[in-house]
Amino acid sequence: RTLKLFAERGLDALIIAPAHERNRELNEFIAQLPMPYIILDREMLVKADTILFDHAGGIAQVVDHFVELGHKTIGLVTANLKSRPGRRRIAAFKAAVRAHGLEVRDENLVLPESSMSSAYDDVIKMLSRKDRPTSIIVQGTGVLSSTLNAIAQLGLRIPQDVSLVSIGRADFILNHVPAISTLRV
Repeated sequence: RTLKLFAERGLDALIIAPAHERNRELNEFIAQLPMPYIILDREMLVKADTILFDHAGGIAQVVDHFVELGHKTIGLVTANLKSRPGRRRIAAFKAAVRAHGLEVRDENLVLPESSMSSAYDDVIKMLSRKDRPTSIIVQGTGVLSSTLNAIAQLGLRIPQDVSLVSIGRADFILNHVPAISTLRV
């Protein structure tokens, strides 16, 4: 409906990043759009110019950094998106952790339904374990907010008790104390 409205209103061009990038009906409609478009960080079924982010490289850099700091147990808190960014971040995290000879444990993966979902309860559970991660990579949206609240609720300190890097910069962390390191997209 939205794309149809854009076409009817005569937009000059579109940048498209749909959540359901593999939906055949959506892809067929996009292929028929009357205006030029580019695909942003999605693996769609249409032939189009595409801009892809290097999720693997960025996540690997963060994992490398954590390992250099001496961390042996690393967690990931990110939306379990079916789109390219979600798939790539999770796969990149697992590959980077394994590349350092570390174990990827399911209990160190918190994968809420969406980027605006709360991860609070699952992060509390993850960080309450005796063998909890000492560092975590967190998607920088509502997931980050609920993660920071869980850390505070448990009385843990960043970076003394748990190191944290945000994927992307949410505006609310600009003045966060302590400062939050960010993997910029």
